[in-house]
Amino acid sequence: DVYLNKQITLSNGIIVREEDYSYLKNHSIKIWNSPLSILYGMKDNLIKLESIQKFVFKNNCKLIVSNESAHYFHTEEDIKKIVLWLNQID
Repeated sequence: DVYLNKQITLSNGIIVREEDYSYLKNHSIKIWNSPLSILYGMKDNLIKLESIQKFVFKNNCKLIVSNESAHYFHTEEDIKKIVLWLNQID
């Protein structure tokens, strides 16, 4: 299907599948009804810290920052950070 292979470039330069972007745009959550905690890597090259901070403020979330991690938490140290983060969630 040609539609599935279409890509769009977001204003921040990130390229995403049009199908994924359309789905998220049409099914966005307006209000979070349960507590939300975010683990963010300071070396994230896809999502800026400022964007996360705006989201956290708007949605009253808990934010945990890993100074050594990138967007994809995949190293052995990242996995340890994920376990610690999961144990802190109420």
